[in-house]
Amino acid sequence: LDPRGELGIRDAPDATLQEAVRLCHGVPRALEAVAAILAADRTFTLVELLGNRSFFDEKVVENLIAEHFRRLGDAERRVMEALAVFDAPVPLDALDSVLKPFFPKMDVRAAINRLLRTFSVSRLEKLQNGGVSGSSESDGSDRRLKEEVLYTLHPLDRRFAYAQIPDKRSFRKGLPWRSPYTRRELHLRSANHFLRDGPPPEKRVRIEDIKGLLAAIGHFVQAGDYDDAYRILETIDFDCLWMW
Repeated sequence: LDPRGELGIRDAPDATLQEAVRLCHGVPRALEAVAAILAADRTFTLVELLGNRSFFDEKVVENLIAEHFRRLGDAERRVMEALAVFDAPVPLDALDSVLKPFFPKMDVRAAINRLLRTFSVSRLEKLQNGGVSGSSESDGSDRRLKEEVLYTLHPLDRRFAYAQIPDKRSFRKGLPWRSPYTRRELHLRSANHFLRDGPPPEKRVRIEDIKGLLAAIGHFVQAGDYDDAYRILETIDFDCLWMW
């Protein structure tokens, strides 16, 4: 959690580290949250954090996650909220498509990098077939793999971040006042992101070809937009589903 010794964890006395483990009940996510708080606020020390016993009760993980979220900047909070809405690993462009309409000047990539440094977001690398390469005489065995980088949240972070998103339009500091930044709007934008690149019906030959549509349906339902959910479901007809 502190390989360079920048957070005061690596070089802390053994007694202090043992106390941290005891107070966190040995829960890995709680210990990560301790490091996340120290990474988010370099003026805070491990001893100071452990000295605040209000964090270390039966809800230690939830308390530390909430404290870490409080110490984040506005951009990092919004990225975590967008990830909470997606509730699945997504690439950077998915976060851009959801957040940029509300925050045109937000540097989502920079926010993600800061969250990675504070153990707030997980980075996954997914290999995909990039299609057949080589000459026309190839037997199809020469396939190149392309790497897709995805980002996601721990389930407990996801639950907390999702709860911070307003149900109704809010004039809270850090939120846009010209457009409604709400759970419903974020779910609608998430649905539209999944609809953006889906193949047409005649080219749906694998289950992967309709995963985006199924995700979009889920977001429309969570947004309460049942008509659009049904409209998308109608495009996945009996002949398409019969293959599986």
